[in-house]
Amino acid sequence: MLKRNWALIALVYVALAQALSLAPVPDLSLCLIQPEHSQQSANHDDPKYCPAFHTGAALFFERTDHFLESHDKSVIGGFTIVLAISTIGLWLATNKLWAAGERQFRHAQSEVDAANSRWSAQFNQISAQIEALEQSARAAEENLFQAKRLADNAELTTKRQLRAYLVVEADTLEDFEAGRITRGRFNIRNVGQTPAHEVIMATAVELALRGQIPNFPAPLSAVLRAEPNARSAYFGDQNLHVEKDALRPFNQVEIDAVLADQSRVCVGGRVYYKDVFGDEWHTDFLYVYSGPETRAMVPHQYWSGNKAT
Repeated sequence: MLKRNWALIALVYVALAQALSLAPVPDLSLCLIQPEHSQQSANHDDPKYCPAFHTGAALFFERTDHFLESHDKSVIGGFTIVLAISTIGLWLATNKLWAAGERQFRHAQSEVDAANSRWSAQFNQISAQIEALEQSARAAEENLFQAKRLADNAELTTKRQLRAYLVVEADTLEDFEAGRITRGRFNIRNVGQTPAHEVIMATAVELALRGQIPNFPAPLSAVLRAEPNARSAYFGDQNLHVEKDALRPFNQVEIDAVLADQSRVCVGGRVYYKDVFGDEWHTDFLYVYSGPETRAMVPHQYWSGNKAT
């Protein structure tokens, strides 16, 4: 701070001295060079005898110009040498700056490569973790599916082992005489482990020519249960005795044809029931009576009958 103050004072002094040297007041002029003669100008304003500050400056520029004119080639050569040295120095500095920039670039590139390598490693690690999680999720899902399937199979197996199974077993015909209503008798038996309930059926007794099988269309259980005279049974004793009347009496010709094994008396239908799990099942049955022993025979299951779910 002190040095700058002194420099400012010196600059102000020089400026003031220059201004005073240009002023028309001789007494205030500052002589920079002593006069060459003992006799001085009366007013001390002759630049020849009392050069002022601006005169010295002009003299300096004049001698400088004379020197440059006298030694122009040397000066030009010197400046050329200085310029060459400066150019070489500039080239060296530029080369160093370029090398420093290259080193900085390589360092930055290495940092970027290292960052990319770290990021790539982290990305691969995260990808591997995600793949492992996905595999674990798929394995867990597969295990859950297998466990559910095993549970469902176990539940189905348990239901199959414990549910009710109704079979229809044939009995003899009653009143198989001309002019009378023939009655078919059969037994419904539960061969399962638990009782059946809400048992309802659609059955019929019909005549059919030999080689023909009558069709016993069974309505849906919901339709059958909705009928006004529908009755359902509960298997408390595991056995149910059922009798079904024919829709009309058979005449003698029809009875003789059955006894001659030319036609048949068919007893069949469908039995609906529910098990203790609330699931509904059904059993289709068909029994055929024909021949001389029709009145006393207890037929076996017909080949297309007694189909149970």
